[in-house]
Amino acid sequence: MLIAGERRLRACKIAGVQKVKCIVKEFENPLEIALIENIQRKDLNPFEKALAFKRLMDEFGYTQEQLSKRLGISRSKVANTLRILNLGKKIIDLIIEGKISEGHAKVLLSIVDEDQREKLAQLVVEKNMSVRELESIIKSNDEKKEFEVESEVIREIEENLMKLFGLKVRIQKKRNRGKIEIEFSSDEELEKIISILMP
Repeated sequence: MLIAGERRLRACKIAGVQKVKCIVKEFENPLEIALIENIQRKDLNPFEKALAFKRLMDEFGYTQEQLSKRLGISRSKVANTLRILNLGKKIIDLIIEGKISEGHAKVLLSIVDEDQREKLAQLVVEKNMSVRELESIIKSNDEKKEFEVESEVIREIEENLMKLFGLKVRIQKKRNRGKIEIEFSSDEELEKIISILMP
């Protein structure tokens, strides 16, 4: 059984080489060795690699830790590669076609919403975006969401303070600094503010 070197053997046959050097060994699980050899080929796409990892774990009982040691890679690399199988058919097709790299796939996995993930994947293809550009877009979107949530919280606090004082209240905040303005138009209103703040 030929475990490794199929393309080299084929090339030798085409070149008319009659004899080739080879290593003959006995293996308990030749399929396992063949899979590991196949994984270490450089031209496997990330999806094919993820399938091979899963097959080794399913058929030969490897844990992620054991597989990482067997292949000489980090456990996180094994985990991230396996997660590619959860990306959905549309994105996996783009990976198989070579339109999305393993780096892109890793970044897309940080997006929980499947529709948004697919839109970003399509944007990567259309704009020929680098991994860094994709990370930048996701980061700016996250910051925008955080800003929107924070603004909503501040508005709610302003409303509560206006109810407390019965006056217009404005909160200005930038990062970890800011100020609270309570607007009054008479001495009586000022006294009311002081009485609430210093009962």
